[in-house]
Amino acid sequence: MTSEKNIMNNYTPTIGIEIHTELKTKSKMFCGCKNPSTSLRAGEQNKFVCPVCLGLPGAMPVFNKKAIEDLAMIGQAVGGKISDFSKWDRKNYFYPDLPKGFQISQFDMPLVKGGQIEITNLKSQISNKNQIINNKFKTIQLTRIHLEEDTGKLFHPAQTDYSLIDYNRSGVPLVEIVTEPMIESGEQAVAFAKEYQLILRYLKVADAEMEKGQMRVEANISLASINPKSEIRNPKQIQNLNDQNSKLGTKVEIKNLNSFRSLQKAIDYEIKRQTEVLEKGEKVVQETRGWDEGKQMTFTQRIKETSADYRYFPEPDLPPIVIGEFSIFNFQFSKLPELPQEKRERYAREYGLADNIIEIIITNIDRMKIFEELAEKYPDKIKKIALIVANSKANEMENIETKLAETGGNAISEIELEKIIAEVLSQNSDIVEKINAGKIQAIQALVGQAMAKTQGKANPQIILDLLKIKLEI
Repeated sequence: MTSEKNIMNNYTPTIGIEIHTELKTKSKMFCGCKNPSTSLRAGEQNKFVCPVCLGLPGAMPVFNKKAIEDLAMIGQAVGGKISDFSKWDRKNYFYPDLPKGFQISQFDMPLVKGGQIEITNLKSQISNKNQIINNKFKTIQLTRIHLEEDTGKLFHPAQTDYSLIDYNRSGVPLVEIVTEPMIESGEQAVAFAKEYQLILRYLKVADAEMEKGQMRVEANISLASINPKSEIRNPKQIQNLNDQNSKLGTKVEIKNLNSFRSLQKAIDYEIKRQTEVLEKGEKVVQETRGWDEGKQMTFTQRIKETSADYRYFPEPDLPPIVIGEFSIFNFQFSKLPELPQEKRERYAREYGLADNIIEIIITNIDRMKIFEELAEKYPDKIKKIALIVANSKANEMENIETKLAETGGNAISEIELEKIIAEVLSQNSDIVEKINAGKIQAIQALVGQAMAKTQGKANPQIILDLLKIKLEI
């Protein structure tokens, strides 16, 4: 593969991602069936189904009012514009997990347009100088957020010549968020997906657990040759991401990435693969690719469809969504909770907490709630509380207040941890050399040694973060 240095010297990666997330409403999107994402147990295939979500002739859909209210709340949380009028459309394609032969979605009039999400704690340099704040923050602009229904799920039993279909998931409310093509790396894509997942959890509209298939990511990747003489095009001005003649290059889509690890590795691999193609003087083919976790590579699935292939047309069996003075919807925007980025800023401003401590606290909602309860109860010990909360394991959360009383608030400080890490690095120059040579996993040995020196009192994630800073990885 081409080296990272050559990639950055010769080509600019431009990435947009689409995230599909199941809402945890009580019922499905267009029928009264239970939403299995919140109530399904193993071995209950095809339990929560009815004529509507099975696509039987004559069955008529009725939209889920709560799902629309949840989507509007997501739009408000990310600063999007809630449309006064939006409609449903049929997206036509044939696949065994789609019983109707079409999916009810939103095509040209989504409920939410625009918005933005700020991603933080980036390790790599950001190319657009207007986006840099200490090389750690970047704002990702959103194109749209809309609702649709999920499909069924296919199973392929080993050593058989047939497949099975579970339609429990068919008709579950699905939110799709689409970014502008302004992400530059796998790291940034993961940071965006994690921040979006956290926002959904703070809003209590979705659990968004990727390992359960509740959140799935697709990445659109193109490379443009760096040409100083050409005019740089603003990604926000690009209306058609399929435009073969745009300066973004030819787009390749990677489907169904179901873990943050797969998302980063698939994007980074695809950037290198496309670079290899272009370096040979060949053309990148516009197509849909999958990610092979075992082989750690992308593979061709099919030549990419365009919107025309789906033959979108307005859904005749559902009324449009009208927002106005006499709307049937109950949008309680004033009741939005304090969101993750607002908490980061407040914890830094009011409590003076370090970035890595803040991140550990706010990314676990149970941990965050305990910290805030104790901070209100013991306002003179907030920094000590933060250290104890951040350094405690998940199963120790209920005993935090007892630990605070027993220790008098004494916890290992970040300064003490930095001293320990300096010792570990100086005593393990051979491991440091391996890490610098590209064997990143060797860092776990350093984490283990640092944990031993703290007698298990520190959070390994904090130690890992500090080691990465010291080693510049």
